[in-house]
Amino acid sequence: MDPVSILSTVLSSAIAIYRWVGDLKSKENAILDLKSSLSSLTLVLHPLREKAASGKLNSQVGILACLQDLSECLTTAREHLQTWQESEARKTGHINFKRILAFLDPSQVIGMVKEDAVRINQTITMLTLAVQLAWTPGLRSTTSSLDFIANAEAKAFWRQMIGADTLCCPMNVFSAALSTWLGGTVTVPDNLLLQLDEQGFGGVTPSSFSRFVGSQSIAQAIAQYIKPIKITEKTVDRVIIWVAAENARTNVEYAESLGIKVICFSSLAAVKSWMELNHQFILSVAISHRLRFISDSARNEGGIFNPAAGESLLRYIRGRLLPSPCLIFAPSVDTTTYALAEGVRDVEWVGFNVRLGTVQVLALVPSPQDQWFIRPLLIYIAGTRLDQDQVHIDYASFLGITVVSLFSTGELKQYVLANQDQLRCVAAAHRLRFITQNVRLNGQILDVQAGEDTVNIATTGFVAFYERAGSTTDTRVVRGYIEALAAGVRDTEWVGFDRKS
Repeated sequence: MDPVSILSTVLSSAIAIYRWVGDLKSKENAILDLKSSLSSLTLVLHPLREKAASGKLNSQVGILACLQDLSECLTTAREHLQTWQESEARKTGHINFKRILAFLDPSQVIGMVKEDAVRINQTITMLTLAVQLAWTPGLRSTTSSLDFIANAEAKAFWRQMIGADTLCCPMNVFSAALSTWLGGTVTVPDNLLLQLDEQGFGGVTPSSFSRFVGSQSIAQAIAQYIKPIKITEKTVDRVIIWVAAENARTNVEYAESLGIKVICFSSLAAVKSWMELNHQFILSVAISHRLRFISDSARNEGGIFNPAAGESLLRYIRGRLLPSPCLIFAPSVDTTTYALAEGVRDVEWVGFNVRLGTVQVLALVPSPQDQWFIRPLLIYIAGTRLDQDQVHIDYASFLGITVVSLFSTGELKQYVLANQDQLRCVAAAHRLRFITQNVRLNGQILDVQAGEDTVNIATTGFVAFYERAGSTTDTRVVRGYIEALAAGVRDTEWVGFDRKS
């Protein structure tokens, strides 16, 4: 774990959320408490920057453990804030799409925000103590990763099997250790580990493990997700949970006309909060094989572009062992990859329940002998060194290349949406290229994921890593997906998106 990176991440997140809370101008006590906590946090973090840059934090396990926990706290707080903001907008009528957040009460979400503020304050106290002890002569910080695990058995497991100073345990190591600890009495599903790394940190942290176990034994915590539940299918409605459905009203209305209950949300944060409050309902529908998910691949959530929206939803539902199919409907992307569709081109695959032969989704793609006349296209996302960028742009133009110059990931997203047919045509002729910086200053905000975000706009290949998941750019696929549910096709009848089991 790089101390400089994690400190920078925590500090920038705290400042961003603090400003966001200020802009909300809310008089809710929980929101004001959170704002106060964030202000205190920034005061504690600022003096640590110089120590992190000089390498003095490298050996301070207690401080790093606090920073790691704060990173998780802030991510959760941001999601809850976003959910509360959306639920308030729904209540006041500022969201016109009537189905969005129809079942989410702002008062329920505000309780989550209150818990976030309490947790942040507790970690600030631990961090302050760890900092004082770390640089006081003759004293040594006693804070360790174990301080973030409340459950006695979970703490013993981490100490004996993982190590008291381990801040993030790789998945394969954690899985092996857990199997050894349980003595083979409980089989740990691989997908369950996704819940323990919901934010995609790359491993299991003490905080995430502690929240998963709660006050139960480790075996009981796992068993609650794998114990059989008897459900009478005829008493359960068919349900689609649709994220960002405001852009797909026609398809939502079509699903409802077939007798399907459609529950719509505008962000992943809202989905997660609602599912936490309605866990038993979701479980009953999933067990009856009557639950489906639809999401876009990337979207704006509360003014923030989330390039991993689709994959984050998949990680969340698979981490809770929900086997229900999930369709990533991404009409703005250039290519899609389908789960378990070896040897099948994306233009050949139509839907969940039908193959209609070769369907030419890329209708504008010319035949190979006609591709010569398509002019090469370079999309250049410029940075702050405009003079140097202009030299490259001028040189490309001199060589006969059409250059589209943009200045942010947001502009790129809009351009792709507006010109998707043309871009698919050029890409199919292998004459489309992108140039972007890995890190870029967008206005006054440093975008450290500029390069990765650019790549994610144009692909949904992540679906290949999840069972019963697929992606499409064609609305006909969405209709087929909906019709299969309405016709009573069980999710267990489908191995992938292209063939029956």
